[in-house]
Amino acid sequence: YIHKDLPEFHPPANHTPCVEHINGLTSAFLFSLETQVTIGYGFRCVTEQCGTAIFLLIFQSILGVIINSFMCGAILAKISRPKKRAKTITFSKNAVISKRGGKLCLLIRVANLRKSLLIGSHIYGKLLRTTITPEGETIILDQININFVVDAGNENLFFISPLTIYHVIDHTSPFFHMAAETLPQQDFELVVF
Repeated sequence: YIHKDLPEFHPPANHTPCVEHINGLTSAFLFSLETQVTIGYGFRCVTEQCGTAIFLLIFQSILGVIINSFMCGAILAKISRPKKRAKTITFSKNAVISKRGGKLCLLIRVANLRKSLLIGSHIYGKLLRTTITPEGETIILDQININFVVDAGNENLFFISPLTIYHVIDHTSPFFHMAAETLPQQDFELVVF
C-alpha cells in the first residue's frame, strides 16, 4: 500500500513491487499464510525493492517460530501432566485416638478408589508444628516423622479394601505429652502420604 503496488494505484509498466503477484487482500493473506506455515512460495515472492517488506517477512517468520514454540510447549505440558490420582486415595475426615491392643493409638482410615489395585505401597506421616528450642530458637516448620503401621505390617501394603492405619502413642510419640483437653487448642498439622 505504501509503495503503491496495488492495481488501484495504477503503477507504471516497469514498476517493481515489494511482493510480486499481490493484487488484493486475499492474495496478501495467502502470501502471509505461505510465510507462516513455511510451505514455500508459489509465484508470490518478496523482491529486494522494499526493505520494509523484507523486515516484515523476517519479523513474521521469527514471530511464527515463537508462537509454534509456545504452542508445542503448552501441548507437551498438557500431554505429559500426570493423571489426577491424588483424588483416588481418600482418607477419613476425622482421626480417632483410642486403645488398640492395650496401647493408646491414633487411628486413620485409608481407602483406594481406583479400579486397579495398589500393591507395594507405603504410608508415611509428618507432624508439622512451630517449636521453640531450649536455646530460645523458634523453628517455624518443625517436621517430625510419624510412624504408621497396619495390622498386616507397614511394608508392601495391599489396598484391596479400606485399611485402618495407626500410630502408637508411647513415650517416643510427639502426641505423648498432649492432653485430651488441650488437643483442640494445639497448633499442628498431620500430613499422611
